[in-house]
Amino acid sequence: YLLGLLAVSAIGRTVGLTRFERVIGLVGAMSLPFAHWSGSTIKNDMATASFQILALYCVLQARKKLPPVWIVLAATFLGLSFGTKHIALFGGIPIALLIAWELWNRERRWKWTAIVALAFVMSGTFWHGRAYVMKGSQVYPANATAAVHQYVATDRSAVPRSEAYLTYLWIAHFEGSKVIELPMQMPCGLFLAFLVIAWPLTRKRQSSATWAIALYLALYYAYWVWVWGVLRYGIAPFFVVAMLIGGRAAALWLQSGQRNRLLITMG
Repeated sequence: YLLGLLAVSAIGRTVGLTRFERVIGLVGAMSLPFAHWSGSTIKNDMATASFQILALYCVLQARKKLPPVWIVLAATFLGLSFGTKHIALFGGIPIALLIAWELWNRERRWKWTAIVALAFVMSGTFWHGRAYVMKGSQVYPANATAAVHQYVATDRSAVPRSEAYLTYLWIAHFEGSKVIELPMQMPCGLFLAFLVIAWPLTRKRQSSATWAIALYLALYYAYWVWVWGVLRYGIAPFFVVAMLIGGRAAALWLQSGQRNRLLITMG
């Protein structure tokens, strides 16, 4: 849990958030009830999310044209997330695309591609190899069809895919029994729901890192909702969104007068 918070704070610094803005973003991440539950159980969703946030951070660092070792680190953390749980595929696709883009724009790209591939294989496939040797399937106890199969909601109801993309976030905030294995109707709390309005109200230039994050979030959401992933599978994007929205809310508070600051604080 702490590793995930530290990683998402580092992402906040990468996109240009001030210390105060990152603190508010961390408050937002820590206000997610379902993340507290996931981080306090024996489930490995929090570990998977933490590794993926670290992988995303390393990719964003690489986009600053820092040494290619950052790309290798991104592949290593991505591999660790796959070695922890197969749900890493949700975020693995956009992160892999960002890694591939960085490699393509580097000198000696094929050499670094080989090194990055080796880093991923060494950090992320040992458990899959063990599963194949012992059980005959590298994704045991899951199966390959699980990657594209749409599951019913946790309350056993079914939501058509045509509606899911429009309703999932609402359901995640106010109909939690459909997306979490707990009797919790508001597993996301109210931080994001109340403060998302701060995004369009703040005047802030978008960095290239922000656009890379947007790609990550969009592709993650598209795949996650396609199979109706439960809420604990989305810890990583929720942490990132909480950091960005918390940063915007803090920026709005700083840009506002005393009266508006009081309203924002009350919100």
